[in-house]
Amino acid sequence: QLKTLTDRELDPQTLAGIAAGDATVDRGRIEQLNDALLDVRDVLKAYGGSETGTARASMVGVFSSDHSPTNRGYYPYNPFSYPWVNTSADPVAVAEGAFEATADRIIRAVGTLRRARLVRDDVFVPEEHEAEIAKLSWRDLTDEEWAVCPPVCVFAGDHTEAMSHLLRSRAPVKVFLLSSEVSHSMSASDVRLWPMARPDLFVLRSTIGLRGHLLDGLLEGFERRGPALFHLYVAEPSEHGYEPAESVNRMRMAVESRAFPVMKYNPGVPGEWAHRWSLAGNPAPDHDFLTVHPSRTSGSETPLTAATWGLGEARFRPFYRHVPRNHWTGAMIPLRDYLDLDSEARAGREPYVEVSGAGDKTSRIRVLPEIVQLVEQTRSEWRLLQELAGVRSSVVDKVSEEAQARFDQELEGLRRSLREEFEAREARTRDQFGTEFHSRLTSELLEMSGFGESSSEAVEKLSQYLERLSQRAPSKSDAGSGNGADQ
Repeated sequence: QLKTLTDRELDPQTLAGIAAGDATVDRGRIEQLNDALLDVRDVLKAYGGSETGTARASMVGVFSSDHSPTNRGYYPYNPFSYPWVNTSADPVAVAEGAFEATADRIIRAVGTLRRARLVRDDVFVPEEHEAEIAKLSWRDLTDEEWAVCPPVCVFAGDHTEAMSHLLRSRAPVKVFLLSSEVSHSMSASDVRLWPMARPDLFVLRSTIGLRGHLLDGLLEGFERRGPALFHLYVAEPSEHGYEPAESVNRMRMAVESRAFPVMKYNPGVPGEWAHRWSLAGNPAPDHDFLTVHPSRTSGSETPLTAATWGLGEARFRPFYRHVPRNHWTGAMIPLRDYLDLDSEARAGREPYVEVSGAGDKTSRIRVLPEIVQLVEQTRSEWRLLQELAGVRSSVVDKVSEEAQARFDQELEGLRRSLREEFEAREARTRDQFGTEFHSRLTSELLEMSGFGESSSEAVEKLSQYLERLSQRAPSKSDAGSGNGADQ
């Protein structure tokens, strides 16, 4: 714009006109455009990396001191390609301050670009637009401008103080709660209830064992202009007792066994509360457990519970007992049936799970009360998620049962009414058919007898015939005389 204006105003003809007093140069316009150009170049230097070699950071990381040191860096060794900080203070509070500082710088750059556009279009009014630009906040940014803001992420373990601060924070920080446990941590379990305390909080529970679910949830949470909580199950082979190569399978099986069910709560989804919850990624989301065959030849199915998942980790091995086939007793009961018994019925029973053995045979592994408690706890947590997502609800089940009972009652009444109406109609039809049949039969007999339609003549003839027969009928005396010929 500046170059075009300069060329138009200061060509030889224009200069000649200026000398003659026929034209003037708009010096204020040239100065305004030139200042805007210099400001835009400063923004490009700061964020474009064209001259200084620096560019906008992809993100800003804040690590809490309670987190495992293997996943964070120490000065001067920085394993990350983005700015980061370790802190022993509240990491969410530190991240909130980092976001405000970062957003303030982005907002100044956005204000410069908006001012330059107004100047370019020759509609800039300093008294009006400068006040608007000065009031800009991160909530006023367009989607294109918001995409420039680097996310500020907090990486923490089970940091209760950080989680409580997140409920009060207004900044759109992204908190990663990395947990190596599945259900033993109180703060990890409470993640399911966080949307109730803060409905505008995006919540994702996932694991690298489900890469598609994890990546889709991360993108959705980062794109949302608001705070987000990512609760991720991170298996630790050295702590849990299995080979590192099995990590992905172990995390996937934790999801399939309900030991760590995945979920997503997106407050931006329109509709009712249950519509914002998603249990996608969990197999058989409308059942308590996923059923599997313990062996290829077995026709029976057994639920895949946390007890089956725990068999693959050394930390749970003290709570299992292998039972040889010659020691099987009648007191042993499958875990799936044991879970449905009350405390009195469980007395003297030994719950077990079936696993594949040699030659496609199944083996029985008796589980101790600690594993039973783990399975019950994970099932309870899973049922809570089902209720939150509207997949399952005791109230809904009760209403459904009552509605089904009313439907069955009304259906039976309708069947009875239809049956009675059919029987009555059948009786009327039968009577009507009998009358019509008798009338038609009489008419045909009269016609065959040669009487036509004269029934009175037929009656007279029939009466005469019966009279003659009665006159010829033998008496009792005749019957005793032995006159066979007369008889």
